[in-house]
Amino acid sequence: MENKPPNILNQIASLVVVISAVLYFTGWIYRWAYFGFFLLEVTTLDLLNESFFMVPFYLFFGNLEAVGRTLGLIVSFVWWLMIGQLLILLLVDRWNKTRQQLSGWFKQNYHKSKLRAGMMPYVMAILELNIKSFPPPLVRDFFLIFITLIMLYNLAYNQGLADARRDAGPKSTLPVVTLVVPESKIPLGRNIRDLTLNPKLQQSRVIGDIELYEQLQRRDFNDKSVPEEQRIVWRLLLDRNGQFYIFPALPSGVPVSKSPPVVVIQESVAGDQMMIMSPEVPPGE
Repeated sequence: MENKPPNILNQIASLVVVISAVLYFTGWIYRWAYFGFFLLEVTTLDLLNESFFMVPFYLFFGNLEAVGRTLGLIVSFVWWLMIGQLLILLLVDRWNKTRQQLSGWFKQNYHKSKLRAGMMPYVMAILELNIKSFPPPLVRDFFLIFITLIMLYNLAYNQGLADARRDAGPKSTLPVVTLVVPESKIPLGRNIRDLTLNPKLQQSRVIGDIELYEQLQRRDFNDKSVPEEQRIVWRLLLDRNGQFYIFPALPSGVPVSKSPPVVVIQESVAGDQMMIMSPEVPPGE
């Protein structure tokens, strides 16, 4: 029988599936690390699936630093691929020698071992596994996938964490936010005519750490009468499903491992709430 020529469309479809999986995996790990820094679980935020595919383009080609990082990743990948093939040969040979020794020992000393009788068939099945019997392309592809996932995981996780730490501090790229609401709507915020007045809490109840709420009361506006490095700037982390996730940015000098508290505000449906966003803080008078 004559060999049929490869189906180009099938190959293209397979390539698209692989690339899509790589992009989605990278984007998911990045956002998992990013929002995890703010103590938010990415699976609860109901983010659009399409957005996970766009994040890797920023990681790989967002700026010159990202392009350089991508080139370094490619060089490392090729290096590990060449070294890995040699390691696979050595490990496979060593495993086959070791498994023969262990298999013989277990057969002779079964009654002396502490394994339960039900576990013995599984142990022997593992020891009888001959990796050399696997098709070489299968072993190569498995190692290729393993190395790819490890490198993409490290890249996405480290960059997501680094970007979250940057956005939590004074050099944040997130928009500055000002929320204007009626006095009775939320138990935070200042009276614009008298900044010394705390919110009225006669009808409010608190569950949890009261001190944390009191700390937020002292940080709920940007006091421009204090030195600039001590000013509190509120930023918008996320606007999703009718909820605003806002937080007071950390001042300079705070340890990079510290996360700011995140406040979730429900969007108003009555038109009595206003959100102002700005790329930077207006200068003081």
